[in-house]
Amino acid sequence: AQVTLIGLLTPPLVAIMGRIWFDDPPPPRTTLVLIISCIGALVMLSGDLQQASFWQSSGTSSWVGIALATSSSVLLALYMLSVRRTYKYGISSEATFLLQLIAVVGTAIPISIIQKDNWQPWLHLQPSHWVALGVFAFVIVIGANLLQVYTLRKLGAPLVTSVQAWRLPMA
Repeated sequence: AQVTLIGLLTPPLVAIMGRIWFDDPPPPRTTLVLIISCIGALVMLSGDLQQASFWQSSGTSSWVGIALATSSSVLLALYMLSVRRTYKYGISSEATFLLQLIAVVGTAIPISIIQKDNWQPWLHLQPSHWVALGVFAFVIVIGANLLQVYTLRKLGAPLVTSVQAWRLPMA
């Protein structure tokens, strides 16, 4: 629940950072949308918020998690603001996504090797599992990311993150 609350900081971060660094005014009614989505998130989490244990972060791992969630929100905000800037330089949505994919795969595979992850289960997948994995990879991951990059360019980061903040209350 704490990570969810920290993640909901992304839309206001985008609006604030875009205004400060890029002199981008937020779209009309962005403030209202952010307030409504934050109220919805608080309503969804209200049972957890009333528990004293929710506010007590004990141990090192809690603070590491909070720091990682916060840095994730800041980096996501920077990503969303920067994607729109690539459009001004004539960089296509596909090229932007390809660079993201190279960065993620180029980081994830070496980390997996360094951590000595067990890759044996991949050898035992049935053809139907490979089909499901392919559908997930191509339709969901690639399709959704290309649509996100395209949407960020057309609508702008403040509006897109404001709409994304609705995910929790809508669920």
